[in-house]
Order: sequence, then structure tokens, then C-alpha cells
Amino acid sequence: MFPAGAQGKDEVGVPMKEEQKYETFPLAGLDIRIAKDYDALIVTPQFLATPTDPTVHSDKNFLLSKETALELIELLQNAVGMLNTPPDMKH
Repeated sequence: MFPAGAQGKDEVGVPMKEEQKYETFPLAGLDIRIAKDYDALIVTPQFLATPTDPTVHSDKNFLLSKETALELIELLQNAVGMLNTPPDMKH
């Protein structure tokens, strides 16, 4: 399961205010490989430590089960759909 913060709530499920700041790292890409021994995917995010430094970091690998990968796809599709929704229709 993904942290509640990914769905617009903080760690304890309280809705977050739009003006709250997040520590973010611009995502430069993803490397995705199959881990057949684990029946899972290995995802390596490639990110910039700061928006002004072009150095790409990729020092963490994440193992995703098929179920988690499908959940991630659904969460991303829903989030993109919310971005595409006119502001007056967002909840």
C-alpha cells in the first residue's frame, strides 16, 4: 500500500492543505526490470537532487509485486485524471 500522503492526506490520514510544502526531487526517468526469481519488477527511479543540478541519481532499487505494480498504475492514472479535471470540479 502507498502512503496516505500520496493520496492528498498526511501520515495519519488528515487532509493536507494545498500550501503545505513537500521535499521533492525532480524525476528524470525510471528503469524497470523483471525479477523472475521474485515474480516481481525492479524499479529504479532516476532523479535530480536539485532542480538546478543536472546530475542524475539512481541509487535505490524498489521491488514491486505484480499487485503493487497494478495498484501503482491505478493510482497514477487516477492522479493524472485529477490533473486533467477543471479546478472547479476537483474535491
